[in-house]
Amino acid sequence: MIDKIINEWTYQLDAGYPTKESDYEILRSVLTETNMLSEKEIDNTVRQAQGIFEADQDTNRISSDIRALPGAGRNPIYVSTDSQIIINNFNKRSKEFKLAVAEYLSDNNIESDIGNDFRDLTIDINVPTGNSDSVFKGGSPDYDAAIRSRLGLDPTDPIPQVTQNYILDAGPINLDPEDANIVRILWPENLNSSIIGKGEVSIYWLYQYQNPPKKTIDLRGDDNPDLNIAGSNVEVKSYKSHKERISLGRFGKFKESIRMISILFGIQTLTNLFTEDRKVYSLNSFNSKDLIASFDSLQSLDSIQGKQELMVQFPIFKTMYDQITELKSQLNLQDGYTAIEGAAAIMRRLLFEKFKIKPGNNGYIINLTPKDPSNIYAFEVDLESIDDETMLANVTINGASIEVNYNALFGKG
Repeated sequence: MIDKIINEWTYQLDAGYPTKESDYEILRSVLTETNMLSEKEIDNTVRQAQGIFEADQDTNRISSDIRALPGAGRNPIYVSTDSQIIINNFNKRSKEFKLAVAEYLSDNNIESDIGNDFRDLTIDINVPTGNSDSVFKGGSPDYDAAIRSRLGLDPTDPIPQVTQNYILDAGPINLDPEDANIVRILWPENLNSSIIGKGEVSIYWLYQYQNPPKKTIDLRGDDNPDLNIAGSNVEVKSYKSHKERISLGRFGKFKESIRMISILFGIQTLTNLFTEDRKVYSLNSFNSKDLIASFDSLQSLDSIQGKQELMVQFPIFKTMYDQITELKSQLNLQDGYTAIEGAAAIMRRLLFEKFKIKPGNNGYIINLTPKDPSNIYAFEVDLESIDDETMLANVTINGASIEVNYNALFGKG
């Protein structure tokens, strides 16, 4: 609903984004037409939007300045939020760049946590006009209410603060005993919703209620990740072991990839008619061995002598060879490719399509074990680091869902 309101608002603006005071009155009109908010809530929303867009202008300017500093490199990674810039892996960057950032922040009187030994550097952007309280700092009223209820608090009681600082990074998240206790209490909470999994509220509390908070946003719905924590997208899981295969979700929306697999398995089924192998492979359940066997059959058919004559005499063979050519082109398979390379190309395509939706490359999968939800491990998705052998050994399709051994692909520590 929020996306629809923003789209409707910006569609009515001359520039496609707010540039003058009257643009926010258009937002007020759009909100009023929804008949969902009180006048006070509409006023607060409009003020918040003004603060966010004003902060955005400063964020873009400062982010651009930092990218131009000496030692920044050709492709440094920055994650911008409404009122913060987060430089990932800051403490692993060159001394030249770190000193340049420190000098820039000092010269421009910009607050940050540069004095701490955190992996990332968080830069707080000062809003030039308006009340800084209007800038969205994360949080979810629904999750907050659920936390109070689960902890036995009154609706107006403050939510307990997290005692320690936890950086979102790959590896185990070792909790202070007090924090671990609250994480265990909150773990079952799902607001009676089928789209909220166990552990999501725990992770939300663990980062949003640090001091200072790491801005945590509830993104539930559609193909969105569960949370966004300090600019990084996060999927939350609750499997009994960090080392077992964990479902990444269904892949039914990837129509072109499904078509590629259908072509491959269709050719395999056809060639099996002339062999003792009568196995029929399913689009909903297969593994790397099935893909390798299917590519072996495809290569045998593709290299058969006299195929040009077959294509001329029998239209069905022309259709089949056209499909083989299309499959190799879609998967970028060059002459001389192996069946293993073909299988890896199919699996890589599925895996990348799914990961890019949620949590996204360089996003995180956080698993809390049901036996002890304070046993937490974060996997950082790094698609470029996955080699063919590791991927084929640790990714499978079961019940039309992609299942992945995250520990084998991304585990650290």
